[in-house]
Amino acid sequence: MKKLLQINVVSDIGSTGRITQQLLRYAEKNGFVPYMAYGFGNSTFKNNFKISSSWYSLHIHGFFGRKMGLEGYFSCFDTWRLIRWIKSIDPDIIHLHNLHGSYLNFKLLFKYLKESNKSVIWTLHDCWAFTGGCMHFTFNNCFNWQTNCYKCNFLKTIYKGNIYGNTAKVLIDKQKAFCGLPNMQIFAVSDWLSSVANQSILKEYNVQTIYNGIDTDVFINNDNDLKRQLGIEDKFMILGIANIWCSRKGLKEFLKLSDVLGEDFAIVLVGLSNSQRNELPKNIIGLLGTNDQKILAEFYSTADVFINFSTEETFGLTVAESLSCGTPAIVMNSTACPELIDKQTGKVVTSGDFEGIIDSLKEIKANGKKYYSGHCRKRIEEKFSLKKMSINYLEKWFK
Repeated sequence: MKKLLQINVVSDIGSTGRITQQLLRYAEKNGFVPYMAYGFGNSTFKNNFKISSSWYSLHIHGFFGRKMGLEGYFSCFDTWRLIRWIKSIDPDIIHLHNLHGSYLNFKLLFKYLKESNKSVIWTLHDCWAFTGGCMHFTFNNCFNWQTNCYKCNFLKTIYKGNIYGNTAKVLIDKQKAFCGLPNMQIFAVSDWLSSVANQSILKEYNVQTIYNGIDTDVFINNDNDLKRQLGIEDKFMILGIANIWCSRKGLKEFLKLSDVLGEDFAIVLVGLSNSQRNELPKNIIGLLGTNDQKILAEFYSTADVFINFSTEETFGLTVAESLSCGTPAIVMNSTACPELIDKQTGKVVTSGDFEGIIDSLKEIKANGKKYYSGHCRKRIEEKFSLKKMSINYLEKWFK
């Protein structure tokens, strides 16, 4: 039996954690012996290895990574432990996911991968692999990753203590580490991400697309009385969901929207902090976040429309989850989200076109949710389901 090892920053939480778990279960059902190596948190998977050996090592890496702009350069001891464990289990395939998160040393890992001659698959979930340190670049309209990432101001904005300009060095080191691995295939979670990766230091791999998959058994339209619980039974419910609400995710746009909508509309935002909830106007219902997928499915199912104001998405998981529950979505014409939407499942609006948002809301309200629901569900089942994603990876694992 072939052995499959997956490596990711987390195992049981977040979108990438869920994806790795789903793929491990699918691999096991199809004759593989699956293993999981993860950075921090916990794992319910039986054959697992926690890479960060202590709170101390994780936070030392995080602190100096932020201060010096060298995320991925520390955790040498933990990476050596990981490599020793990999040698002990001797996997046939090593499937990489998110390697950033202050838990391993990418130079040491890739040195081993080149020496081992193992078959390697790498799924890109964001842009970190081909930039000098950032995970996204569109919000800042920065394309320095295509050249040398010299004199980057972005990381100094995110990490205010970062006083070192190491982004150019990081990009050079990534190119040396990541390139020249003949047994590696790279896949991205959207056509947009594949396209930009193929303009980067990774272009020698001809990056292909395998879309993320939605668990259509969990994210399904279900009857509930959530509108009654929220006190908006007679209103057109607009939903927004994010892990962290910030300007990148469109919190300001929702606040602006609340100023112009009539009383027959209600905005519900999930994933806010307590301080953000306290600052909301009375006509926005703000709720804390949850990792419970069944609860999220209730929100998606109840909403009349889902809006994603973000202009930098490498896939658009919340949009896909909404469609899977039969709820149409409005997205911006930026990065990957437009790939999820067609004329029968929602609207794609030019970023910054606020009148376009209002017109789209009125159109969807006039058509009624039932007009879209069946098409939304069908689109996910045909193009973005967990089954389809898993089959696509299974074909690559067996090659």
